[in-house]
Amino acid sequence: MARVVDRFEFLRADDTRLLAAMADLSDRSSGWINLLPGIPAEEEGSTRLPSSLGALFGTRQAPVTMCTWFPAPRSGRAEMKLGIMHPRQSKVVASLRESGLGVPEGWRVEQDHPRRGLIVRPPADAHAAAVMQWAMEAALALALVPVTGSWMAEVHR
Repeated sequence: MARVVDRFEFLRADDTRLLAAMADLSDRSSGWINLLPGIPAEEEGSTRLPSSLGALFGTRQAPVTMCTWFPAPRSGRAEMKLGIMHPRQSKVVASLRESGLGVPEGWRVEQDHPRRGLIVRPPADAHAAAVMQWAMEAALALALVPVTGSWMAEVHR
């Protein structure tokens, strides 16, 4: 069965729709949410993703970040999963810590890779709002272009 994708823009100060989508996916224990920061129109040309050959041989990545959140599975370990694709081409846990955005205590770093990004596992009792607030702050700290303050959410049900 094909997934339904719900796209909407929001501001961090009004994340009610985002948190409702997270609750829905958590209840289903299925799907995921992608978050992309808004960028000024003049920066849009610099955000094209590299071709498949470019990605294979390590040419320039898009200068923005994308966060992907997965709800906890029903079986096994009850941890949600959060990934951040970033353009830094280096490991980022240490630089986030230096900027005051270290991975919160109790969260497990599953991957910190220059090309594949950062993957963390917040504990089962982590609050959705706190997880997304940290994700958005980290994404902004890792972006290489100015951002507008708005966000695009893609909810995959």
